[in-house]
Amino acid sequence: MKIVEVEWTDSCGQNGWHNVKTHQDNRPAKCKTAGYLVSQSKEHVTICMSEDTNNNNLNDSICIPRHAVTKIRTVKQ
Repeated sequence: MKIVEVEWTDSCGQNGWHNVKTHQDNRPAKCKTAGYLVSQSKEHVTICMSEDTNNNNLNDSICIPRHAVTKIRTVKQ
């Protein structure tokens, strides 16, 4: 399986009582996640962190909406 690094944007927010400026200063989180590329389509990219090659099992997957993805870089073929 190909190993990739996905750069993507995630929602961000504040919990609890804060002044208005704190809420106005919120910005989406810029994330990077690396792992085995499981699948990709026009709608999403799915990667997982671990592969059990003896039993063809995967573990710790994340499905990232394509509109949140800003870059996909191949780390290893």
